[in-house]
Amino acid sequence: MQDFDAKLGIYSFPDIFIEKLSAKFTEKYLDVIVFNNSDNVVFSDFNYLIVNLLNNEIDLNKVKEIVSKLECKIIVLYPLFVKTEEKYVAESNSQSLLELNKNIGIILVPEILGNEVKFNPRYLSHDLIMQSILSERVKIDNSGQLINAISIGKLIEVVVKEIFSFGVSGQQVALIGPRRSPKSFINNYLNISEQNIVTVNEKFNRTEVSHTSLCKVDFSLRLAVKATKTAFSDELNKKELNIDIKKPTKKSTNKKLFNNFYKLLLFFLFFLSLPVITLLFSLSFLFISIKFASSDIRQSEKFVFYSLQAINATKNVSFGIPFYYNYSNIIYKSAFIFQEALELSKIGNEFATKIMGDNTYDLELYSDGVSAILDRIHTDIDFLQSDINELDDYFGKNLKVYISNKKIDVNNIKNDIYAFKSFTSRLSVLLGMNKPMKYLVLFQNNMELRPTGGFIGSFAIVTFDKGRMSEIVVSDIYSADGQLKGHVDPPEPIRIHLGEGGWYMRDANWDPDFSNSAKKIEWFLDKETSNQVDGVIAIDLSFVESILKIIGSIKIIDYDKTISAENLYLTTQEEVESKFFPGSIKKASFMTSLAKSLIAELEVLKSDKYFTLIKEVYSSLEERHVQLFFHDLNAQESIKNLGYSGNINTNTDCGIRCFNDNYSLIDANLGVNKSNLFVRRLQEINLNVSKQNISHELFITHENIASQAVGNSGNYKSYTRLIIPEQSKVIGVRSYDTYGNSEDLKYDIYDEEGRKEIGFLVNLLPSSSKKIQIVWDIGSENLTNGGEFRLFVRKQAGTDNDALLVQVQKSDLTLTGSLPSSYNTNLERDFNAKLFFKP
Repeated sequence: MQDFDAKLGIYSFPDIFIEKLSAKFTEKYLDVIVFNNSDNVVFSDFNYLIVNLLNNEIDLNKVKEIVSKLECKIIVLYPLFVKTEEKYVAESNSQSLLELNKNIGIILVPEILGNEVKFNPRYLSHDLIMQSILSERVKIDNSGQLINAISIGKLIEVVVKEIFSFGVSGQQVALIGPRRSPKSFINNYLNISEQNIVTVNEKFNRTEVSHTSLCKVDFSLRLAVKATKTAFSDELNKKELNIDIKKPTKKSTNKKLFNNFYKLLLFFLFFLSLPVITLLFSLSFLFISIKFASSDIRQSEKFVFYSLQAINATKNVSFGIPFYYNYSNIIYKSAFIFQEALELSKIGNEFATKIMGDNTYDLELYSDGVSAILDRIHTDIDFLQSDINELDDYFGKNLKVYISNKKIDVNNIKNDIYAFKSFTSRLSVLLGMNKPMKYLVLFQNNMELRPTGGFIGSFAIVTFDKGRMSEIVVSDIYSADGQLKGHVDPPEPIRIHLGEGGWYMRDANWDPDFSNSAKKIEWFLDKETSNQVDGVIAIDLSFVESILKIIGSIKIIDYDKTISAENLYLTTQEEVESKFFPGSIKKASFMTSLAKSLIAELEVLKSDKYFTLIKEVYSSLEERHVQLFFHDLNAQESIKNLGYSGNINTNTDCGIRCFNDNYSLIDANLGVNKSNLFVRRLQEINLNVSKQNISHELFITHENIASQAVGNSGNYKSYTRLIIPEQSKVIGVRSYDTYGNSEDLKYDIYDEEGRKEIGFLVNLLPSSSKKIQIVWDIGSENLTNGGEFRLFVRKQAGTDNDALLVQVQKSDLTLTGSLPSSYNTNLERDFNAKLFFKP
């Protein structure tokens, strides 16, 4: 009789995987008991227990009842992929299992390949392999789903390893094998040429279950696919395909039909109304889900699941009526896209936590995962756009009008997703997979506005190594500037109006194009501190405030201070400015403590705030409170396409019969104070568009609402620049005071890198205002025969929401279409308008 070291129970129906797994454990001197009926099993005898839920054959409630009482090591095998409509239930079940027993670990198993495996229609890889056996042509969809599979031998190896360790206890570990697109899988492993691959619109119904960690496994995918194909072929050869064709039976007719006529009529009307009811339920659930996204992501996930369920019900009772089918399809795709967006926010936050944490992780796995979700969202939006464009009924036309009125540009959204996907593909490089990467982070105080967002009071050097933020060192700008050897001539306005004889890093963000300023700041950093970096990131106080609104107040223990969104500015000023002198480390120490406290709070951020956090970061990028510059050319190109590089483009050429008009207003506070806290700006632009010329009249109103009691700290002294296309002809600049008195204003003109800059000084005392009028013309023949006129007004980084009034007039052209020619808006973000003229 064989002596066993311990006893292992396997709660599962028998199959080839369980048979091989049992044999492997027996080799390890374990007494293995396989059972599918728990009634007569003595669970207290087990040292280990494996529960196989891969095929949904085991009663989950029975499993919960059993495992809640056990003290042995337990591993639950759970499918990584489920049907989309089953996702919420699957995740709830796996989470409830973890909460029952601290000794439970869940292994999320991808698609299984290998010798003797049985065909599983839920597996995308199995579907493609079976198609390749039955036909020379293989159908795939456009969803962008990746195949993630594991060989049966490798799965057994992983389970055996984990049963003897505590690596998975308390976790949901997803196994990740070699991932391939369906097309790549077919080309490389099924030996089917590209011309025999047919793309269809039907989406393979599966989605990935959420997990807490990942485990990458390596094996020969080619051998596993070959073995699977052989197994399927052998199975088909053994069976005779008996297709049972049921003969249609004639329904008994007239007698029953005419009996109970009125009951049947009511029944018929009820069934006709069912699709409308389920459609409305689905739409309501989707709106509720969107509303919950920013406050409770779990509730949001629950309601989007309900929405998908209701839509499936609609499809089942649509009676083949196109209206129900079309609109249920649109709601389904919208809900599915939103569900993917929620998944993206969760993975993004998990990724960020890993970056800021201390443990190593598979960096490429996360970056690839984010890219895959973005790819699916891009494809699904494409399908949704096509479906909406095909609607030509009353509701469809009104839906298109609604989208147009809301200025939802689907093509721009798709372009942004594509650009962001391109950026995420470079994350592993940017986060130091190959070598440590250093970035300069600028803390810009937008209460002392400067061209790229604010005065640089301090900065940090942040190092990333193998995907982790390994070091952050905060320094005071004056300490660095004190180390500059030699003399650098400053730009003339800095020399004249700021009174600085030399140029230092603190004033190096003079060029409003952030990419240019970042390069100049890097140059000063190198000369002053001998530090070279791989990129520059600029953030301002508004960004930090938005983060604090999400995480709440934070305690700065070293300073016994509580910082919130409401007191951030005043407390920071009090700590870093009072009794400060060049060379003091007080500012750097406080900013270091603040940064570390923020990071610590973000690491433990509750999951229901993930979506809100991502939304705020996105808003800060869109509103230019955060700007990015990378040396990696591919990453920088993606950032530029997204509009997050802070670059300035004054090019007016947008094609034949198209003119791209644009301007940017840039203030630089040279008063050595924080008076932008009190300054409000209004821009009023009047345009006259003709065949040969576009004339411009811009009124800029600065209002200083500071009390006169504030004194000099409330004075606003700005060197203001207007940036316009290089071919512009400046007519003049005039100033108007509070009482309406006017005078011609002295101004400078600079030609810089394909643009023209008009610069002038604005002095504004507390409780006063000043209006500046600037007039210029741009000659162009692009609209001689009519065409498209675009207006772009760039928001200055660091500002909040300057008021903007736009009035477009025409002389020898006629405005077409229903688009407005006047706008009363603000510059929370860049302003874009399109108008169409005919001669």
